[in-house]
Amino acid sequence: MRLTEKTYKDVEEYLKKRRTIIIPLGSVEQHSVSMPLGTDSIIADSIAVELGKVNNILVGPLLSPGISLVPHMEFKGTVSLMPNTFTNVISETIRSLYKHGFRNFILVNGHGGNDGAIKNAITELCYSLDDLKIKSENWWRMKNIAQMAEEKLGNPIGHACGTEASLILYINESLIKKNLLSSEFKNPPATVSNNLSTKYLTKTGIINADQKMANKELGKKLFDMSIDNYTRIIKIIEDEL
Repeated sequence: MRLTEKTYKDVEEYLKKRRTIIIPLGSVEQHSVSMPLGTDSIIADSIAVELGKVNNILVGPLLSPGISLVPHMEFKGTVSLMPNTFTNVISETIRSLYKHGFRNFILVNGHGGNDGAIKNAITELCYSLDDLKIKSENWWRMKNIAQMAEEKLGNPIGHACGTEASLILYINESLIKKNLLSSEFKNPPATVSNNLSTKYLTKTGIINADQKMANKELGKKLFDMSIDNYTRIIKIIEDEL
């Protein structure tokens, strides 16, 4: 149910029945030496596509790269937009879809660094557009997912953590360098400049996380839980609000 794989006539027919669309948001940033730069995008897009399939809802284009400045730009291959730029990308994407008749927007966010831009875009859009309903949710912050991840892996969710590694193992195992899964925990004395980040925050790209217990079975459980959670959100937006 990808929007990009439909014709405009297909979208016209869809809008006669539903005005809901799912939009995944991700990043292109380091995830240590064991995980791909597209980890956040791969997870968010995979969840969004399955969510669309389960609920028969169109899935909009993946919005990526996102905001990946500190400490990610210290690592080769990271691509980042500036906060105002990404706010505009989100806002203008939704405005385009709104013009055509979409009114309910489910944002599946895969990267915490995008949070500020998402909030700013939503605030402005809900002020300037009528009859708009938007819900953005970070999959890893859902209560049952966070609880299970900590229970199974022994640590809260961090960056390039076992939770993300487990999901990538489930989605596409070939993308993980299993022999390089590791851990790193640091407590920086303050928020630091990007050039200081590898000294005080992370050397390997892992931030307060342990990847070594990652496994495909846990990845499947967390993936399925995220689909159930987002499905409940869709029902609330479409049926109750």
